[in-house]
Parts: sequence; C-alpha cells; structure tokens
Amino acid sequence: MKANAEVEFEIKAEDMAVLKAIPAKDYGDVSMFPVFSGKA
Repeated sequence: MKANAEVEFEIKAEDMAVLKAIPAKDYGDVSMFPVFSGKA
C-alpha cells in the first residue's frame, strides 16, 4: 500500500471531464455503499 501511495500522477482536465461525463449506473441493493453511489 505504501508503494501505491507514492505513485505520482496527474489527470488532465480534459480527461477528468470525460470521466465525469460517464453516466451513473444503478447497482441495485449495493448502491447505498459510497463506492457505488458516486458519493465517494
């Protein structure tokens, strides 16, 4: 985990815009968890 935390990268604004434009998906009963709800 430490090695993963030490990785340095930057997401370009254009790439972030593409990621944010991906439509939300309904995960049913597990949608209450932040990782699936989009609230994380």
